[in-house]
Amino acid sequence: MKTEPAPQESVELAALGKTMVGPVNQMPPVYRHGDFYFGLMICSELTDVKLHEHFRGNVDAFFCLEWNKDINTFSSIVESTAQTIHAFAIQVNNRQYGDSRIRGPYKLEYQRDVVRIRGGNHDYFAAGDIKVKDLRNFQKKSHADRGKNDVFKPIPSGFQANRYIRLLLSK
Repeated sequence: MKTEPAPQESVELAALGKTMVGPVNQMPPVYRHGDFYFGLMICSELTDVKLHEHFRGNVDAFFCLEWNKDINTFSSIVESTAQTIHAFAIQVNNRQYGDSRIRGPYKLEYQRDVVRIRGGNHDYFAAGDIKVKDLRNFQKKSHADRGKNDVFKPIPSGFQANRYIRLLLSK
């Protein structure tokens, strides 16, 4: 659910004498597929920290669909958002600009990008495994139980899993 136009979309709509009408200040839904919880953002919505807060503790992963040539800026945002939401980030950009990936809040740098693709001449897809159960098991540990051998970075300050995910964490 797109809630507002991206900056360039605003310019193009204004040139047509149009505006975007849609839900205002409405948070996007959290989807559930079996025991997997995920959210969806569209391009510039990734820059909205209110959405980060909305998804933190409520999703195992979030998808960000893009048609974005500013891959360097969005690369930094995806990297930090995977950590602040403490979930897997699935960034899907078009092949013209590239930088599609699955990013996890892993402690070791070389593990963080599970899959990363930049550019190409043909449409194709790549698949990678996200270890949702491992992430949840890490998130349910107390601070005292965490150590140098942990796979994930520490959970961010103020992180709390929602009640549905807490039920899954207790299994």
